[in-house]
Amino acid sequence: GKLKLKQIFAFDTPVKLAGKAITWSVFDPTYYVAMNHHSADAVNVIANEKTRCAKQFKLPSPTQEDIDYAASLDQTQRDSDGLGQLFSERVTIQCN
Repeated sequence: GKLKLKQIFAFDTPVKLAGKAITWSVFDPTYYVAMNHHSADAVNVIANEKTRCAKQFKLPSPTQEDIDYAASLDQTQRDSDGLGQLFSERVTIQCN
């Protein structure tokens, strides 16, 4: 019972990544929905031969209080305090 998605960020003009970091996470701000990358290897960067990019993958670290609160919610309840973000993975790409 899992849905697998593939996201491609295609830009009309190339984005200069050298010296910049891009960080993202995927989450529903109103309810916890797991959207997992599983590792930095699941992320691919297509760059020219001169650009080198490193990827960093960070697992979420919710507190036990956050976990207990999420577990207490009924599936029909919504939270607008950013519960989904507390449980989201983060991926950062740093290029030089």
